[in-house]
Amino acid sequence: MAAADLDGDGDLDLLASNFSGYTVSVLINQPPPPQVRIVGDSVLCNGGQTQLTARGPVPIVAYRWSTGATTASITVSQPGTYGVSVTFNEGTISTAQHVVTAITPTARITGDTVLCGGQALPLLAVSPGARSYAWSTGATTAGISVTQPGTYTVTALFGTGCAATARITVRAPTVLITGNPVLCSGAGASTVLTATAAPGATIRWSTGATTTALTVSQPGTYTATATFPGGCTLTASQAVTRPVATISGDTVVCAGRPVQLTAALPGVANATYSWSTGATTPGISVAQAGTYFVAVGYGAGCVSTLQLRVRAGLVVPTFSLGADTTLCEGEALVLRAPARQPGVAYRWSDGSTGSTLRVTQAGSYSLQLTGGCDVRTASRRIDYKACLNIPNVVTANNDGQNDQFKIQGLTGGNWTLEVFDRWGRKVYTTTAYQNNWGDQAAAGVYFYLLRRPDTAASYKGWVEVLR
Repeated sequence: MAAADLDGDGDLDLLASNFSGYTVSVLINQPPPPQVRIVGDSVLCNGGQTQLTARGPVPIVAYRWSTGATTASITVSQPGTYGVSVTFNEGTISTAQHVVTAITPTARITGDTVLCGGQALPLLAVSPGARSYAWSTGATTAGISVTQPGTYTVTALFGTGCAATARITVRAPTVLITGNPVLCSGAGASTVLTATAAPGATIRWSTGATTTALTVSQPGTYTATATFPGGCTLTASQAVTRPVATISGDTVVCAGRPVQLTAALPGVANATYSWSTGATTPGISVAQAGTYFVAVGYGAGCVSTLQLRVRAGLVVPTFSLGADTTLCEGEALVLRAPARQPGVAYRWSDGSTGSTLRVTQAGSYSLQLTGGCDVRTASRRIDYKACLNIPNVVTANNDGQNDQFKIQGLTGGNWTLEVFDRWGRKVYTTTAYQNNWGDQAAAGVYFYLLRRPDTAASYKGWVEVLR
């Protein structure tokens, strides 16, 4: 018996030899026979197709599939077990099987849809049987964590051409109050406010109510606090008012000058107006006296009715205070207004409002009469002059008559008097003459200078003192 590498595979082969009638059996070391394998997807997606291919370690010369096909590859569109039998080039036969299942791919994303400020929100793709994931963020894991609101998409991959997509919108927390913020006037009026927040949030009103809808019957500010599953809270407030309608405008109408009446409902943007004249605008123009009505509609069937009486304005008659005049100093003049009329206002130039004005100084004086439709003014100029009666003889004999140098008309201020004798010597002077010079003077002729400094009035002449 001898050992040799007969087949060139590097192994020593044992040979069988017959020596002297003896038969010797020898075991030869040979490799295992080649095996066929089937490659291809094992998943059929939504009634699609997949290709199965038979492959072996050595060339294959013949194929027979369980479907009857004799090609290296087959395309299948039904789930099931597919087998193949192949013949290799040295005549060895090998078989293999491949199971193909049908699936309908599904994908969904779980996680909260409200992102509280400063928190990270976990999202998880749920897709039974998926082999991999592709998120819109670029992540390829089943779960991701997001910190910004937005729409996130994931595609779950099951096999060749088989995928399912899901998306979720993550929002910042919001709470909104809706409802009519206006209460009708009158007892029993109410309105309903509704707080709307993201799904899963709980609501608590400032009144203590925990319902989403709140019935309100009193003016005020109402606040709703929404608590979200993530633990954050958000509030919204709504002011509820009971508006008061007003009507304004001139209550006096004059001939040829219409007045404007305006109705308003502060705080209400969509109020409606219906006037007794038929107008539906907030303001109307009226040219006749009378009582005007307006119905102001607001809210849900609320109506407020107002009225305003417009009177015909009084016409102020023309009048006069008299002609300009000049008075002697010290005299007074009383200016008189025309007979009073109801609704007419009187005002003198000095601000007084009486029926008369007493004048004691020079100037221009006026009276203004203001009625509903007219303003009339009349003026009068009053001047003053010195009306002096200066004697030229003084009989200083102590008989009580004409004993002093008495000047008639020294009124309205201080008068300065200087008296000189015939030789020009000043014998008397005063800044406030009181008609008291002369009874002590010596007989003779004197010269005088009489002045009033505040008016620059000046008189000079002579007077003789007799004894």
